[in-house]
Amino acid sequence: MRHLILLAVLIGSWPVLADPPSMEFGPAGLTIRGVRGNAKVVWLGMVRERVNNHVRVRFVRGASRATAGVMTIAEPNADRSSSLWTVVDGSDGNARHSAAPRFTHSGQQIDIQAAPGATTIAFESAMVELLYVRPGAGAWTFGTGDGSDLDGDLESNGTVVMPLNALKSLDDDTPPPTHVEKHDVIMVIDPTGRRVTRLVVSK
Repeated sequence: MRHLILLAVLIGSWPVLADPPSMEFGPAGLTIRGVRGNAKVVWLGMVRERVNNHVRVRFVRGASRATAGVMTIAEPNADRSSSLWTVVDGSDGNARHSAAPRFTHSGQQIDIQAAPGATTIAFESAMVELLYVRPGAGAWTFGTGDGSDLDGDLESNGTVVMPLNALKSLDDDTPPPTHVEKHDVIMVIDPTGRRVTRLVVSK
């Protein structure tokens, strides 16, 4: 009996992990479901559009409160677009990424080097656009190409280095974090390789 009681206590102490948010593409935009109550949801989308004989890529970022676990992102013709999206529940860090139904993207992962205590993060990619979320604390964004003046190593070497102090607050004036912490969530899109990767810092 004592063993059964101990087992019950241990099971009751395990965290209950919620399912990641769901994303539904429609003619008026995206509907996000499955976030906590009125939690703040942050998102990043890459949209490829043909303009005359050229392809233009634009990025859409934002943050908004859910209502009863549901929120919408306005984006005309989202269901027929060539787009790739990431969303994060800012309260617990649960996240999802998805491409629009007709858009094909690479399944290859972006190598991300982020360790607790570090003040920079490295991405093996020619270009990155990203969200950085510390659940319950804030959300920030960053984007640049390899070798640009925002690339922390200032070299064209296939790696983008992001100093944390280069992060920009997504929806308020919350200062960027001074160092990486466990459970921080990084959502990255590589627009040149059509790749997307999620990293939750663990060690």
